[in-house]
Amino acid sequence: MRGKAIVRTATITATAALLAVAAGARAAENQIKCQRLDAPDGARRVMVAPDISFNGVPMEITELHWDQPPAAVLDYYRAKWKGYRAGVHEQEMPQWQVLSTVHERCIYSVQVRPEGNNGSYALLGVTRLLERGARTYRGQGFPMLPGSRVVNDIENHDGGKNARTVMLVNDSTLQANVVFYRNQYSWSGWQTVVDRAVPAKNGEMNILVMQRGPQQASLTIAHSGGSVTVVANVVDGR
Repeated sequence: MRGKAIVRTATITATAALLAVAAGARAAENQIKCQRLDAPDGARRVMVAPDISFNGVPMEITELHWDQPPAAVLDYYRAKWKGYRAGVHEQEMPQWQVLSTVHERCIYSVQVRPEGNNGSYALLGVTRLLERGARTYRGQGFPMLPGSRVVNDIENHDGGKNARTVMLVNDSTLQANVVFYRNQYSWSGWQTVVDRAVPAKNGEMNILVMQRGPQQASLTIAHSGGSVTVVANVVDGR
């Protein structure tokens, strides 16, 4: 289960990052007040994250599986977005081809790669442009040592379970970070499930797993390249 969660988090992170730097289609409105991306006839859609926030920006991510090659997926969305004032931005990444556009204050992104013998696997992302003057705050409310820099802050609300993944970097020592988080959680009534140092290829690393009722926090604290990286996954099953 943990492996699947890691893969899903990585998938969400990659897609969210594409949407964050990208600058529609007609279907039912979603929770972020954008039109959902539709799909070609015969394609199968799987909702990955209907209600997610990446660095404070709300978005939605859907998987698409189709028995046609990636070129057919790209052609489908090029045709759908033809005539949009913002045009279609095309980008190639390792293993992926990406299309994105902006329409009616919504950002749409499709990243696709081959799947199987002649099929396609795509991630469809939708997010809404922030209103003028609006600001987002990465890591808001999450405990961290002074001087920490938040790299990513992802919140996912899936049915009755809320999850948050925060990645941050600081110049304190690994031990200072371990003591800080150990104390922060224990002082707030969390129980320690795992607290141990583990071998790491590039430097020291410590794993903390804390539990408080239906809430669980898993932290990986690693020292590498002169700085410490903290990756925290907090799940609230209430």
